[in-house]
Amino acid sequence: MNRVDMIGRCIESVVAQGYENKEHVIIDGASTDGTVDVIREYADRYPHIRWISESDRGLSEALNKGLKLSTGDIIGVLGTTISISRAPSTSSRVKPRLIPRPA
Repeated sequence: MNRVDMIGRCIESVVAQGYENKEHVIIDGASTDGTVDVIREYADRYPHIRWISESDRGLSEALNKGLKLSTGDIIGVLGTTISISRAPSTSSRVKPRLIPRPA
């Protein structure tokens, strides 16, 4: 909530990942500082972004909302002050460790 100064960097870190089959769910707690405008701009450009902005009762409720919106098999959680390594291979290196290979 209200992290217009950080949300773009966080979103860019996900956009930069080389893994094509990604989904980025953003749960905003009804920000009033321009954060929603930044999220909307990115969501208009990148179809893998899904988002909502509404009041919640804290981090646990926001995480539960995100889990309900998610459709993926692997879920990672980032706060607005966190970003994934901008190296495009980060998600590609993690994926094989999380998804078992077929027998």
